[in-house]
Amino acid sequence: MKKRLRKTWIYFLLGIVVSFFYVLLIYENFFTHLNKGLNTVPFYVHIIYMFIALFLAIFAHEMGHFISFVKQGIKPKALYALGIAFVNDNGLKIRFVPKFLLMIGGIVIPDHLSIQSKDEEETMVHKFKRVLLAGPKASIIYGVLIILIWILCLFTNIYWLNGFLFTVLIVTSIMTVLAVLSSKVSRAGMYGDFAAEKAFDKDKLFRLTYLIQLTTLIEHDKESMAYFWPSIV
Repeated sequence: MKKRLRKTWIYFLLGIVVSFFYVLLIYENFFTHLNKGLNTVPFYVHIIYMFIALFLAIFAHEMGHFISFVKQGIKPKALYALGIAFVNDNGLKIRFVPKFLLMIGGIVIPDHLSIQSKDEEETMVHKFKRVLLAGPKASIIYGVLIILIWILCLFTNIYWLNGFLFTVLIVTSIMTVLAVLSSKVSRAGMYGDFAAEKAFDKDKLFRLTYLIQLTTLIEHDKESMAYFWPSIV
């Protein structure tokens, strides 16, 4: 009974807040500004805006991982976002990799790593836990930032920017929610970022597989494999 009453009050207060802002937006000619912004370009241009927004949302998520790698003292080798690769190969190089479009996502690949003792293993796990959490956090920060920028632009007469940011806002909001929800997924051996961070301590097979992959992805490290071999057996 108390839970129902609490939910009723929450919905009631939420309705008041939404109604207040709806009236405020009408008073401030929000819908007029929005309509002018959306009509500054043909509708098909907004499809291009959607692809730009999709790339930026994925790139922001992967940049969270990338920055965390650097902070943890791990050198990133490459960053992939929606088919576009930024590779550190004797200087930054940008490439287009069509097969990565199938992921509709991205990935950050660290440079060659070596793990040869229990202490190094624990240190690496601690670092990668931070790296995993950085992606979803970056998505949330980026999503909030887009909302704030869009709201500020509503008080200007730069209509094309309002229209562009509105399309970006819709795509970014969807991608932010998906990034957070997918990060909690733990099914059939697949782990999202949040789930993987917990799996390091709960799933020994995942931990071993992940660490071996890290030490063999760029270059097969024999010393690391010698260390992991007893666990593999």
